[in-house]
Amino acid sequence: SRIGLCEVSLENYVDMRSNTANPFFTFKKKVEWAIGDFIPSWLPLYTMVTFTRTPYHIAIQRAQRQDRIFYGMLSVIGASALVGAGGLLRRVLAAR
Repeated sequence: SRIGLCEVSLENYVDMRSNTANPFFTFKKKVEWAIGDFIPSWLPLYTMVTFTRTPYHIAIQRAQRQDRIFYGMLSVIGASALVGAGGLLRRVLAAR
């Protein structure tokens, strides 16, 4: 659909204009490719739009779902790191 194409084009423009110099953006893209190595159905939006016959609106929905999963995993990893750091800090302080 034209609306889907406009959404994908605008998102791509914003990514190219604003995000490519952002280290987190680069990190996220690398992680997306790594996830794709283990889960073949995990495709970046650009790949879905450019190299598959996935309709734009479906590609956008899948990319949004993958983003929710990605940020959920990142939250769990971050929370685990904080819990681990808190436990380590308690042990260090208790040893003094």
